Amino acid sequence: MISGCEVIKMNNWEELVEKRIIELREKELSYIRRSSYCRALSISLFCVSSSLLAFVTFSSAWLFDYSLNTIDAFIALAYFSFIRDTFMHYFSFTLEKIIEAKFAFTRISSFLRLIYEQDDKYSFTTVQSEEKGKITMKNASFSWNSNKICLSSLNVSIAAGSFVGIFGQVGSGKSSFLAAILAEMNLIEGEIDTNQSSFSYVSQSPWIFVDTLRNNILLNEIYDDQRYQEIIYACCLDVDLHLLGTRGDLTMIGEKGVNLSGGQKARVALARALYKKADIYLFDDPLAAVDRAVAKLIYERCFGSNGLLKTKTRLLVTHQLEFLQETNQIIYLSNGFQKEFNENFVNEDRNTQEEDSFIKTMLHKESGAIDHPSIICDEKPTEIYSNWSLWNRLFTAPPCGLSGFCLFILLFLFSEILFDGTNYWIGQTLRQINREEIHPISFVYKYSILTISLLGTNLLSINLFFHIFLNGTHCFHNRMIKGLLCTSMEF
Repeated sequence: MISGCEVIKMNNWEELVEKRIIELREKELSYIRRSSYCRALSISLFCVSSSLLAFVTFSSAWLFDYSLNTIDAFIALAYFSFIRDTFMHYFSFTLEKIIEAKFAFTRISSFLRLIYEQDDKYSFTTVQSEEKGKITMKNASFSWNSNKICLSSLNVSIAAGSFVGIFGQVGSGKSSFLAAILAEMNLIEGEIDTNQSSFSYVSQSPWIFVDTLRNNILLNEIYDDQRYQEIIYACCLDVDLHLLGTRGDLTMIGEKGVNLSGGQKARVALARALYKKADIYLFDDPLAAVDRAVAKLIYERCFGSNGLLKTKTRLLVTHQLEFLQETNQIIYLSNGFQKEFNENFVNEDRNTQEEDSFIKTMLHKESGAIDHPSIICDEKPTEIYSNWSLWNRLFTAPPCGLSGFCLFILLFLFSEILFDGTNYWIGQTLRQINREEIHPISFVYKYSILTISLLGTNLLSINLFFHIFLNGTHCFHNRMIKGLLCTSMEF
């Protein structure tokens, strides 16, 4: 919802989105409530475990006519407390983590099994280094799932070091073709062999992470200044570095590249792919996000016969036919099928001299040394501690309200009184039993009532706490959704 807030605002979908999110939240909350009941039972058993163990021990001793005194009883209670901390706390904690690990193992193993199934279908041959960069497909069909085939009967042979253009209408399967080479699609039939080549891939939607411009390009690779400067020049990013100010490529980039234009993000993603040394380079229409003049420069410096990748295998997806003239091979896709392509290109006659002169002027233009302040700032809380009104709204949220919170306080206090009162009652009763002023059977009945009352009160108070807390968080969640949907935004 936050990522697509522009679309929601422009289409007036606030109420629809709010209803959908609340429905999903209600479903999620039902599972959280179920788990909270189990957690409440675990906490209750932890709190009253020493009392339950004392009840079983002392009742058995008195029923079997074993003599007990006050000192022995309280020493036993102290040991029971140690046992509770060691066993009941860590046992429930360990059990919870084991169950979480079991579900995590199931999800991970199912994912790994999918990878192993693909490894069995994909052909991986032992090749020499000079054969890397070669791609072969024989009657290969691919799908994103097992129900519908997206790419059918592909017969492709791409030689190492060749320049391949991939062309087709929107939705013809160009991006899926690159995904098939990367083994991200299911191979239904046929064969594909990439000769254990390494890949560098530029997706259609460039991704940017919060870091400096340089780190977005390096991506944990070792910094080589000469190679870095060549790639910056090839991607026409040298002008942008001057416009960023005195910090240059050390300028912080915001979330999802918020302080970059669409063309700049595409060129940063392209530079990242170029910096990685690979056997095969896959480019999913990176020139569509820049204007024609800059696209021509990038093509000449990166993909052309004299570009940086002139000795590498490179597959370029594009809708601009003029960039297919120097290709060694053209793959034309239509509705997932490979078609024959008519190489009579439609050359658009434009005044390229004006564009070249404009680009040269722009490249050599001296930009001001104004250093724009970074939009990335350290987040600081407005208050060190949460406001008391926040806690008040959390624990007094409807439907329980203030009365529910007061009832929880009373149950909690009553549970503590029962716990300490039972221990005090045991000490007083032991003296009466030793003086034969009370019968052991009567003691067991009263002790049973106190222990059951303690367990019930404790369990009820903890369940009520989870109920109140979840109601408060649910109320906060709904208010947050309304606040986000009703707030204004800058386009």
